[in-house]
Amino acid sequence: MKYACCKSTAGGATGVVVCTKCKQNFHSACLYPTDKEQGTLRGSQGGSRPLPSDKENVNLRRGGSCSNSPPHLSLIEDSTDTSMSMESVKGFIVSAIASEIAVMRSELCRVISESIARELKPIRDEIASIRESMNFINNQQEAMEKRVNNLEKDIKSFGSVKADIGAIKETIASNETGNERREQWARRSNVEIFGVPERKGENLMKVLKEIADYAQFPLDPSKDVDFVTRVAPKSSGGSKTKPIVVRFLARWKKDEFLATVKKLRLKSNDIKISGDSFIYFNDHLTSANKALLQRVKTICKEKSFKYVWVKNCAIKVRRSDTSPVINVSYESDLNKIK
Repeated sequence: MKYACCKSTAGGATGVVVCTKCKQNFHSACLYPTDKEQGTLRGSQGGSRPLPSDKENVNLRRGGSCSNSPPHLSLIEDSTDTSMSMESVKGFIVSAIASEIAVMRSELCRVISESIARELKPIRDEIASIRESMNFINNQQEAMEKRVNNLEKDIKSFGSVKADIGAIKETIASNETGNERREQWARRSNVEIFGVPERKGENLMKVLKEIADYAQFPLDPSKDVDFVTRVAPKSSGGSKTKPIVVRFLARWKKDEFLATVKKLRLKSNDIKISGDSFIYFNDHLTSANKALLQRVKTICKEKSFKYVWVKNCAIKVRRSDTSPVINVSYESDLNKIK
């Protein structure tokens, strides 16, 4: 049997005291030493008891070795005043530990929450920025989709507008062609004379008669001529001599006159006008046909065409004496000159 008062295991039933609180065994000799060995020890009732004679087996402290100081009897006889039972100590310790663990858990949760919040703040900010950017992109995309839809509608409408424009262009081109033909037709009886020097107070009808007489062409101005006048060329720049336009009353008379005078190498002094400039005769072409004639002459020179002339207000070209005659009436006819 083990004892809480000393190391000795000896003892009988009459020499053992069991604590009602801690349930441990004590020697009665350890608890009540004799006055002979240790003097008198006062108990809880104020009396004295003798100390045991074998003091080497006496442990005056619980679980300790031999000592000369007796234990205080109140520790065993009245534990509520000086000590706590093991169950109370265990309960107190468990409660303290549980309370400390709860405090530590709360503090740990707080620290973890703050740490997580601190670490997640940049991520939240980044997510907020991304969300804002996505909202902006979505708004832009919606606006772009609206614009695309509007453009698609406009394109569909443009298709009909384009067709209308094409029709209008064709109509304008047709009208221009018709106007050009009518204007040229109105000039079919006209002859344009270039190179006659201008004089103050000149008589153009007399100049025309001098040309006809020099060419030995029968001409009665009072019967054959409608009018004769000078016109300002559109591209003269104001320095070139104005050409003379003669309108014949009969087209056949105009054709005969033009065919006759074109054979001449006439100069101004041949018709009693000072100077030696050459005088040229041609059909009275419209401005568009004059520009077309200049382009034809340039291309024919590049392509080595031998002949370029105008007959009955129509432009004609010929590569050589044996080549076929090519009529040029429109811009598209320039492709014929190869």
